[in-house]
Amino acid sequence: MVWSEVFAHCDDPSVPVRWSDFGARTAVESIAPLSLSVNYQSYADGGCTNTNVFADDVGVVQVTNAERGTPQGATISL
Repeated sequence: MVWSEVFAHCDDPSVPVRWSDFGARTAVESIAPLSLSVNYQSYADGGCTNTNVFADDVGVVQVTNAERGTPQGATISL
């Protein structure tokens, strides 16, 4: 699980956060996910409807105050 805590109003300037090199280590091996599932905080719970998540050539970006192109529950391939 990855997340960002951006304490900004929905109409504040856009802020991007990028994650890359996803992985974990068990007792015997290193593992890495093949995809991620998108889960936005709901508006009723204080989230914004203009947050977006997408993959780029470095990793996965979450950006505030942006047009949402990736819907809730979508899968992003890595």
